[in-house]
Amino acid sequence: MLLELTNARVEISRRADLQSQGTIQAAGRQVHVLGRPGWRVEYGRLDYDDDPTTVGRALEEALAAWLADPSRLSGLAALSGAYLILVCRDGSLERVLTSDELGNTVYWWSQDGRLVISDSWRAFAQGRDLLAWETYDPAQLAWFSRKKTCAPGRTYFKDLNRLSVGTLYQVEGASLGMTAAVCPDPPAGKPFTWDDLYAVVGRRLGAGPYTLCYSTGIDSHYLLMSQKERIEQVLTIYMAAPYQDRERSLEASAALINAVAQGKPYTPVAVDFTEPMNREYLSDAVEHDPFAAHSSFSMYQAFSRASCGEILSGQNADTMQFFALTSRMGPKDLLFKSPVSPQKPLTRVAYRLEAARSFGGPRPGGMVDSRMLSGLGSRMLALTGPRGYWPILHFKRIHNMTTGNTALFRNASRYFHKPVRFPYLEPLVFYVSAYFRRPLTDVLNPKGHLKRQYHYLRHSELPMAPPQGKPFADSPLFAWAAQGLEGLAPELKQKVDAAVMEPMARVVLYRLAALAGNGRLC
Repeated sequence: MLLELTNARVEISRRADLQSQGTIQAAGRQVHVLGRPGWRVEYGRLDYDDDPTTVGRALEEALAAWLADPSRLSGLAALSGAYLILVCRDGSLERVLTSDELGNTVYWWSQDGRLVISDSWRAFAQGRDLLAWETYDPAQLAWFSRKKTCAPGRTYFKDLNRLSVGTLYQVEGASLGMTAAVCPDPPAGKPFTWDDLYAVVGRRLGAGPYTLCYSTGIDSHYLLMSQKERIEQVLTIYMAAPYQDRERSLEASAALINAVAQGKPYTPVAVDFTEPMNREYLSDAVEHDPFAAHSSFSMYQAFSRASCGEILSGQNADTMQFFALTSRMGPKDLLFKSPVSPQKPLTRVAYRLEAARSFGGPRPGGMVDSRMLSGLGSRMLALTGPRGYWPILHFKRIHNMTTGNTALFRNASRYFHKPVRFPYLEPLVFYVSAYFRRPLTDVLNPKGHLKRQYHYLRHSELPMAPPQGKPFADSPLFAWAAQGLEGLAPELKQKVDAAVMEPMARVVLYRLAALAGNGRLC
């Protein structure tokens, strides 16, 4: 799909969900809708409507209302799915609005004085030398090394940007500027509770059957119990020796007991670091989304063993419950420093208290702003307004939820044509989470309410654990990727090694440059 405008060009060539195009006339504007919403979110009833006619009519009404009155932007938060809205006047692009499920694989850049929007980063790379250090942004490479992704809306290529989900942009010459986040308005009536939050998890799921990627954490176990009738297979990954990971191995052992206890077939997937297909898996992930660093091959191997056509994942449950600050702090944790956290116990408690009190917006310069939101708290507040915890959750959905396992799941899902569902990322979960003021009494054990409802074997209760194995940097895949770039551009490899410490990030950059040098990205 190619849309030529006087000041912009829009190219959609890779994403099938954005290929359909509709046009709406409203308030003197021509509105192009690429893709379509799949659900109308009924926030008042905490429910969804997926009737295509109802959803289509609701989209037209919400667009007309917003274009007539910009203060009604929140009405578009009721339309959920993967779609892109382009608002034009007299053939010129004025505004761009992204949906809640657009993902992070639509890009924009300036070219010959015009704005280009494309679902292919490779279109940007054409004519650029990816083996030249000058092509890369050192600040974003540092971010990539620390966070396994880039800053919101950015990539590690100079001048290449990404569209963020649920965001309104204003066209400014040949570039785009964020102007607002698309968030639902606060609810009327009684305040939300923990029960309200858990009750909406998975409310949008179909009949299944599903393969559950199970970790034995309480969030994963809640999916097993609450969606039990829809789950046909329980699957857990662990790392095969000599690259075993202690925690993953314990999870796989506990998962066997819990799956059998619920009468579910259990499939342990021993991730083989020497599997020849790992090279293909890594290359595929890099070609489609090189801005998220992760061990792609592990989830690709898992999806290859999934017996069902759809996958369930509990990704980002920690964020939706208590902004990823969810580990229990018992008496021992209050007295002694944790081996997994450099913070003093009282600092950890203060951090959690500040997070709970951030309803209406984070404190400028505080711990939530500087640590959790990477110094972008005021920017997020300007985008969302003082809507509950939305400044935090909007940052999370345009940053944290584009990295690590979330991107890993999406890449494997695309490769194997098996849709992945994230019940903790459904719109109603965001809604309740954003407007549920967290009780200060729960900061030491945010998941206590859920844990008290279920008694099962947790991997932390197992008495024995295998030793930690070799790191990923010692694996054959890492060596192969490093050698590939060394042979093509040793100077670039040297600079990447100096700038990027994280091995998962390095291997992505190694493979990216090697693919470019071998002509795979043309």
